[in-house]
Formats: sequence, structure tokens, C-alpha cells
Amino acid sequence: MNIFLSLTLGTLIIALIRAQVFFHLILHGSNHFHNSMLSGILYTSLRFFESNPSGRILNRVSKDQQVIDELLPVTLFDALQLLLMTLGTLIVIGIVNPWALLILIPLLPAFWLYRRFYLRSSRQIKRLESITRSPVYALFSSSLQGGLSTIRAFNVQEDFIRLFINRIDTNSRAFFILIAAVRWFGLRLDLMTSLLSLITSVLTIALRHRIDPSSAALSLMYCINLTMLFQWAVRQSAEAENYMTSAERIYEYVQLEPEENENNTNLLIQPPDNWPDQGNIEFSQYSMRYRAGLDHVLNNIDLHIETKEKIGIIGRTGTVHRYD
Repeated sequence: MNIFLSLTLGTLIIALIRAQVFFHLILHGSNHFHNSMLSGILYTSLRFFESNPSGRILNRVSKDQQVIDELLPVTLFDALQLLLMTLGTLIVIGIVNPWALLILIPLLPAFWLYRRFYLRSSRQIKRLESITRSPVYALFSSSLQGGLSTIRAFNVQEDFIRLFINRIDTNSRAFFILIAAVRWFGLRLDLMTSLLSLITSVLTIALRHRIDPSSAALSLMYCINLTMLFQWAVRQSAEAENYMTSAERIYEYVQLEPEENENNTNLLIQPPDNWPDQGNIEFSQYSMRYRAGLDHVLNNIDLHIETKEKIGIIGRTGTVHRYD
């Protein structure tokens, strides 16, 4: 009794320490990803915000970060724990009934091929689901940030509702395919593990005169447990690898190039002591483009703005701004 109690307490303490260390490391890594991504977004150039819609950025900092914070740690912890439990179960079965391990010779390659095929498909489907989620966030964000008054003014509420539903349907299609792929993989794992239990039972009956009844019962019991453990371990390991897609997407923002520091050019412009003595603005042969690689939108213009003169600036979105 004392030995059993000591083993139980020791197992409990080791499990608590293991969980504490694992989730502490995962939390530290998640915070590092979040802070690095935030720094990358804050210090990158405006060119990044011109070429990336707000929905795509919201998708990375919300859903992808949530996956790293919540889903990935639990799934990875389950996968590691179940793989170790599966290994322990195989060791017990090998000691009690070594003939049962022969079944794994054809089954393990089949498990590996199914897992490889599933991962290749589910990884792309997961990426597609994340991509189709960004337009939903973009429309939601643009509608709330100053867009409601314009939508109501032009009485186009129904049009925006249909547009929102269409984008949700597009995302739901990808999400449904992802769930169907998980079910497809789970069904084949269940069939293969059930086949493992069936063959083990047949071998136990065929070798009943050579195997002790208690050993045969123990091997069957562990084989039934192996049926559940092995297929769930393979499934969780595949899901953990799928969730790493979110970490990959966040890492893209971690590697954003920071905006160049203008002080690095060692160019010092010293204005006159009496500057500014008047409020005039003058451009002479001035050219400008939105970013490198694009054509000039202003090409060698000459412009003179008088003091207190009112001007209008029309951007590429068609919005007119007035500056006094």
C-alpha cells in the first residue's frame, strides 16, 4: 500500500512539474512571437500598410495569435504525452506477447503514408481558410471605422449584408473542407487501429496453448488501449503541425524590414536663421511615386501655394481633403 501511494504521489508531482515547465516555455515563446510581430508592424514602412489590407493584418494579430496562445500548446502537449504513452504500451505488449508486434510492421508504413498525405492537403487547406478569413475582417473593419454613416446615407445596407454573407460563405467552404479532411483522416486511423485489435485477438486465440491466459488478457487490454492512444497521438501530432501554419504566418511579420532611418544618409539640411519668414510653399520640377518600382504619379510639376490659400488634394481613392 505504501509503495502504491508513493508511486501515485511521485507520478502526480512529476506530471505537475512537466506541465508547469512545458507551458512556461510555450507561454514565453508565444509572448516573444507577439512582441516581435508587434515591433515588426510598428517599425515597418508605410509601404507595408499600402500593400496589405487591414483585414489581413487583423487576421494575423487575432486568429493566428489565438492559435499559438491556446490551441497549439494544448495540442502539442497532448501529442507528446500520447506518443510517450503509446511507446510505453508497445513495450508492455512486446514483453507480454512479442508476436503482436509483428502486426505493426505493415501498419506503421501505412500510418505514415496516410499522415503524410493528410498533412500535405490539410496544410494547404488551413492556409486557404486563413486567407479567405482576411476579407471578412477587412469588410467588418472598414464598415465600422467611419463606414456606417456612408452606408446608411446611400441606403446600401442590404448590399453590404449580401457582400458580408458571400465572404463568410467563401470562408465557410474552406473551413468545411478542413473539417472533412480531419474526419477523413480520423476514419482511416480508426479502421487501421481496429484491424490491429482484430489481428491481435486472432493471434491470441491461435496461440492460446503457448501463451499464459493472464498474459494474453493483459496484451489484449493494452492493445485495446493502444487502439485509442495511437490513432489520437497521430491525429494530434498532425493537428499540431497544421497549427504551425499560424506560427509561420506570424513569423512573416516578425521578419518585416524596418523603415530606413533618414539619419543614416548623413544628410544635414541647415535652414536659414530667418526661416520660415513666410508661409509660401513652392515645388519646382517635383516628382513623386507611392513606392519604389511604381510609376510616378507626380511628374516634374511646378506648384506655388500662397499664404493662407485654400487647396484641395485628391488621393488615388478619390477622397478630397481640404487644407487651410
